[in-house]
Parts: sequence; C-alpha cells; structure tokens
Amino acid sequence: MKLPGAIKGLVRNFENILIEDATILVVTGSTHQDIAALTGPDGTFSFRGLQPGKYVIKAYINDLQSDDILVNVIAKKTAFVEIWLKTDTDIIDEQNNFEKEYTFIDEI
Repeated sequence: MKLPGAIKGLVRNFENILIEDATILVVTGSTHQDIAALTGPDGTFSFRGLQPGKYVIKAYINDLQSDDILVNVIAKKTAFVEIWLKTDTDIIDEQNNFEKEYTFIDEI
C-alpha cells in the first residue's frame, strides 16, 4: 500500500473574498469513496489520507461554483489548491485550469 497524501486549499469568490461553508467535493479519484468537506471561517479545507493519484474536485455554495479542478496527489505530500468560485456570468482568467501547476507542501 502506498503512503497517503493530502489536498489542502482555500476558496475565494470573484471579488477575492474568502468563502466560509462552501462545499468541496471529490468528484473522481484514485479508488476514492465519496468525500466532501466544508470550508472554515478562513475559507480553508483539507482532505487527508488520500491514496496517491489524480483527483477531480469541485466547490460550490449557493449560486457560486468552480470548474472541475484536477489535483495530483503524491505520497507524503500535501497539494495546495486555490479555488475561485464564480457565477455563470462571471468571467475569470482561467484560475481553475487543468494544466495548472500546484504547490506541494510537506505537512501531512
């Protein structure tokens, strides 16, 4: 069995305000069960104990939502993701992009 990794991040709206109580879902992933988390007062969330592999996460609250975000989980590392929520009418310069490089930190 491979050592687990984690995903940690924060959620903002189009006006750069941190969002509390946003739902973060792991939509698909490496042998995952359905997993969800809520952001805290500081807009942060985390998923720990994830098997290494590619995961797709999504965030939403009320009429705000993110695109699907691909995150690569590496053993003994934490991938840090910033998620920008938008309405259907917001235009964002591709903040949530499948090709984005994610920062990895060593806090598991």
